[in-house]
Amino acid sequence: MSFSFICPECETFYCENCAKAIIDLENACWACNEPLDASKLFKPYNKREESYVDLTKTDEKFKE
Repeated sequence: MSFSFICPECETFYCENCAKAIIDLENACWACNEPLDASKLFKPYNKREESYVDLTKTDEKFKE
């Protein structure tokens, strides 16, 4: 069995390779956006605003 990493804040599991890559890139948990390694620089990602498409206003040619 290989080594697994657990986020200290939300307990999300990461495989060893993924945890090393994430810590080197942004050091932010993908689930809770908290630092994975307190001894390294923390670069949290910015949440994108979700956009929604109103499917009731689509063209008639696409309706069945």
